[in-house]
Amino acid sequence: MKRSLIIAAVLLLLALAVLAQWPARQAAQVLGLEAMGASATRWDGTLWKGGADGLQVRGVRLGELDWTLQPASLLRLSPTLSLRVDGPEINASAVVESDLTGSNLLASGVEVSAPAHWLQHVIGQPFLQLAGTIDARLATVRVEDGWLTGISGVTRWQDAVVTGRIRAPLGALRIDWVETPNGSVGTLSDSGGPLRIAGTVTIENRQYVVDATLNAAADNIPVRQALEVLGRPDASGAVRLAISGPMVPIR
Repeated sequence: MKRSLIIAAVLLLLALAVLAQWPARQAAQVLGLEAMGASATRWDGTLWKGGADGLQVRGVRLGELDWTLQPASLLRLSPTLSLRVDGPEINASAVVESDLTGSNLLASGVEVSAPAHWLQHVIGQPFLQLAGTIDARLATVRVEDGWLTGISGVTRWQDAVVTGRIRAPLGALRIDWVETPNGSVGTLSDSGGPLRIAGTVTIENRQYVVDATLNAAADNIPVRQALEVLGRPDASGAVRLAISGPMVPIR
């Protein structure tokens, strides 16, 4: 029995040593990166420590990717990577644990800085463009069967500006995320700047729902004009923003 265990351990170590030398191109398949729509102009390194140049995910250009695999995670059959993305517009880092299919992920210590215009499709208003920076500091991001199911932490829209027919600085806005039994709820708030916002963003059952009330501080005319694009103001000048729809699967 003892001898069998020793032989099995040696064979396992040999298998891990072979896996560790797999080229990064093949590692991208094993780690589920390609299943999530990732492609690159060049893959470098190995499964153990590798990276990519010219990384794109579903047509979005990210830049350079570097990863380091935690060796013990292969013994648990749940590959765990320390990831870092450096690009002309985005900087991000996280520790990501995956199952062997790449459909179930748990990211922790997520830090992201990206331009606000990446969220343009969310508001669905072609006459309003977003400017500023989105900063995220998330304790967890959970993906199950390829769908985003849970978020905890904080996202901020710094130096928020909407432009288009009008230009309106909005100040700093934030969402405080907590996980719930069925998904996540984010509480919307402002920093006391030109825009007043209160409401929630709910992620549940592969759907998202935004329910918020927006108003301009004092008599900020540019902000009021921007809000009128989103909806009809009530007697107090506030606009109700209600958006819902299906989430986009990650893989």
